[in-house]
Amino acid sequence: MIYMQLKKYVLPNENDREKEIYKNFKHHFFPISNSEIELVKKEIEIPFELEFFYRHIGYAFFFQNNKDNSDRLLDVISFKQINLRQDYYRCDPDMELYNSSIFRNKYIFFELCEGTYLHIDKKAIGSQNAIYFFERKIANSLEDFLLRFNTEGHYFERG
Repeated sequence: MIYMQLKKYVLPNENDREKEIYKNFKHHFFPISNSEIELVKKEIEIPFELEFFYRHIGYAFFFQNNKDNSDRLLDVISFKQINLRQDYYRCDPDMELYNSSIFRNKYIFFELCEGTYLHIDKKAIGSQNAIYFFERKIANSLEDFLLRFNTEGHYFERG
């Protein structure tokens, strides 16, 4: 299970990311409290696999030493705000593209770079939520996506 491999990148909190001991970590993950998850769930449903990731790992900055991309698995508050178009995202012109009907059954959950996002199916099939790069399915589950992304990076942009 990929989650066990990723656990080693969990830092105590975001303030610790600059500490010398963590500077060479491939990824930086930060825990999310169960109360924060429950609060968000009052406003928006969190897909099954994403909620599992939030509860066991948290939110994430992948390849944190690569400054070319954000590679950010959104924290639970940002997940809510972007998908409900709240706060900053209410007037974000990048959101126009994501208002298309092809995204109706999907949520934004991962920021690749400013204005470019990955989607996750709202509903799980079995216990899996498929992942999409625009309208193209790139993984049958969040776990499959994380496994490839961890080793291959932006594999879905290469063909």
